[in-house]
Amino acid sequence: MDYLSKNVAANLKRIRKSKCMSLDQAAEEINVPLKKIGKMMILSVVLAVVFYSFVILAVGYVLNPEEIALSQSTTGLVTADAMAKAFGTSVMAKVIIVGGMCGIVTSWNSFMIGGSRALYSMAESYMVPKVFAKLHPKHKTPVNALILIGILTMIAPFAGRVMMVWICDAGNFGCCLAYCMVSLSFLILRKKEPDMPRPYRVPAYKFVGTMAVILSGCMVLVYCIPGSGGTLIMQEWMMVGAWSLLGVVFYAVCKVKYKEKFGSLIEIISDEDAASLMPEADDKELDLVIDAAIDRVLSRMTA
Repeated sequence: MDYLSKNVAANLKRIRKSKCMSLDQAAEEINVPLKKIGKMMILSVVLAVVFYSFVILAVGYVLNPEEIALSQSTTGLVTADAMAKAFGTSVMAKVIIVGGMCGIVTSWNSFMIGGSRALYSMAESYMVPKVFAKLHPKHKTPVNALILIGILTMIAPFAGRVMMVWICDAGNFGCCLAYCMVSLSFLILRKKEPDMPRPYRVPAYKFVGTMAVILSGCMVLVYCIPGSGGTLIMQEWMMVGAWSLLGVVFYAVCKVKYKEKFGSLIEIISDEDAASLMPEADDKELDLVIDAAIDRVLSRMTA
């Protein structure tokens, strides 16, 4: 099993941010009952874990440590090389490469949605410049946030492979740290704000929240402990520091500019609330009620 443990470490840095994390950012635009969103997120995380676990197990079973090291130093496509060896033909390696390319395209799409909506939500709460909260008059999408994310997405590939690895690794560390902070916030809010409206209430929240904090904390440590297989290098730590400094700048500027509005929570009527006000209404009428509530909130924000 030694070669399997080595393969897990070798592949750990290649497990990038899952597309499932974009679900929560796009939750306001998902046309399903709010209670189902929590279940959808849990299911997507479970499926992602199962998929990547099988990939790691399969590669570790097919290739020995020497073959993994050789693949990393030559093609860099360990999974594709494992498929070629398993089926005895290079055609299967090409199939994996094509599938990986398709996965990258869908990941770009989901991160485009998730990144722009995260930026929009922060602007909506006055945590970044308000210009990023502007919505398209027809499609109701965060147009300025989409433009910024789109420009950065187009420029990024020209940074080169080495810098892209630095950006991805530093970004993954930031995501893991965000997971841990969100888990802590979840526990704190369930204790301090037990009556806060929650379309989806996590059962056994103390156990779930505690395990989330522990596991996400372990993920953060993987990037910090030397020899773990995912340790950040100096350039990546510099990027983390630069992003943190940028966050401090936005905090200071927006705190001074927006004062008490900084970090404010904006609540929009939920499907359940609309249904309770209009028990005999169909989905079309409920959508009209919700759209009207959103428009009222946006008009108050721009007033």
